[in-house]
Amino acid sequence: MRGGPHPFWLPGWEKYSTWGYEQSVDGPFLYAQLIPNQDGPDAESRIWITPPGHVIRTVDELAEVIAMALAPYQPVLVPASLIRTWLTTPPLSYR
Repeated sequence: MRGGPHPFWLPGWEKYSTWGYEQSVDGPFLYAQLIPNQDGPDAESRIWITPPGHVIRTVDELAEVIAMALAPYQPVLVPASLIRTWLTTPPLSYR
């Protein structure tokens, strides 16, 4: 996996949100920095998923944590399987 940042294509969060992979002395981990579109490009992230609060090793784990972190911002809980798709598959308009 390439380090990143990679885009996160969840509608309403896709303009400025990113995720990626970093190496630390404790081993590799995945991170996410999520900013809703309405906040703009210079806004602080609403959601940070990084160590030490989250030490995530797989995309599936990252999708689970993002799904829970987004819960207060979404009208319904978005399943982790759908989050994983938005982490790994660009929408047709980007292909």
